[in-house]
Amino acid sequence: QNQINNIDFLGFTSGIKKKELLSKSHFMVLPSYSENFGNIILESLSMGTIPLISNTLPWEDLFNEKIAISFQLTKDSIINALKEIDDYSLELDIFKDKSLKCIDYSKNYSWDKIVIGLLDFYEN
Repeated sequence: QNQINNIDFLGFTSGIKKKELLSKSHFMVLPSYSENFGNIILESLSMGTIPLISNTLPWEDLFNEKIAISFQLTKDSIINALKEIDDYSLELDIFKDKSLKCIDYSKNYSWDKIVIGLLDFYEN
């Protein structure tokens, strides 16, 4: 059976409503063939919302660090990723740990770090 509980399919959302939804959500799913940087991924991370993203996106370090959950763009792979997060409801400690790792990782993209990185790049 391919039924997953407690998942809302919201489609495109922006502005304040998006921020409110991310702050209340445990996970964000982005099945995309060609997202560039994917601001929504960073926005999710900064809220402690664990991203489930297709393995076609340029966020390999999130997969390597076991922060995000990746899936192939096939029905079975997406279903398996959704079942994996459904299992998190039974393992609250794992969820909390991943959520905190999301927030910590997002700090790599603060304006201070970006400016320091640019200064270092141009000075060297």
